Amino acid sequence: MDNDYVSHNSLKDTKVPEQQQLEDAMSLEILDPTHETDIRNFTLARRLERLHGVTIGIVSNGKIGTEPFFDALEANFVKEFDVAKVVRRSKSNYSAPADTYLMEEAKHWDAFIAGIGD
Repeated sequence: MDNDYVSHNSLKDTKVPEQQQLEDAMSLEILDPTHETDIRNFTLARRLERLHGVTIGIVSNGKIGTEPFFDALEANFVKEFDVAKVVRRSKSNYSAPADTYLMEEAKHWDAFIAGIGD
């Protein structure tokens, strides 16, 4: 019988798995969304004087909501503004920065539009 007895004090610091899960679920991590570098180092892209004859790149985050919007935007650029070419690309990961190859390809575009489909 002595082996079956457990004192109240010995269980005081023991957590049951459900209690630990609850405490883990209730923890809060606060992230700082600001850019890591000084924003004064950023410059605005030069404004295009016209859209006639230019190449515009459209990069989607890959979510389905961007497709119909970018379809209409592309049609409008071509029909109304006589854009020479619209290049459509999607990022490989919607929550990460654009892939290096996309940024390299973008150097050949006159304008770049990025969008999200949420």
